[in-house]
Amino acid sequence: MGLQSLTSLEKSEKVFVDSNILIYHLTQDELYGELSRNFLKRIEEGELPGYTAPVVVSGVLFMFIKVWIMGHKGIAPGKIIQYLKRNPEVLGEIDLGEPIELVSTLEMLPTTQETISHSHAYISKYHLLPNDGIKLSLIRKNGIRNLATQGSDFNNVDIIDVWKLKIHGGK
Repeated sequence: MGLQSLTSLEKSEKVFVDSNILIYHLTQDELYGELSRNFLKRIEEGELPGYTAPVVVSGVLFMFIKVWIMGHKGIAPGKIIQYLKRNPEVLGEIDLGEPIELVSTLEMLPTTQETISHSHAYISKYHLLPNDGIKLSLIRKNGIRNLATQGSDFNNVDIIDVWKLKIHGGK
């Protein structure tokens, strides 16, 4: 197990897709946007079976909303929650079609009470935050070995392969 480049993931390998990969694609991130798009295209074309979870989708939708509000309303990142509490109607202005369509290309793994219960052991052993513990629990329960993420939270998890977006000669 270890950290590897996402471009090296072999055909037909099941892969759980973390939120940051989806967000890089949706926001057309300057550094990782194209790499994310290329990876997600492999899933869309059926080359790789891709999976995710409701906890990931929630994070993606919320980040998409935050980016939209920053861009369209000029609200600073630290003030978005306060802005939304005072102006909840702004949510009706945001077209969530693109992120919803994107996550529909992935199979949604159901989160059960058993998943939550097992996540505690992963949270404790690998010092993961609760959402990451739930993701790891889902990955293990569903016989998935591979996680596509750009975050460092899973770098010390030795029971899965962690795949990253690698820029030639860089990060």
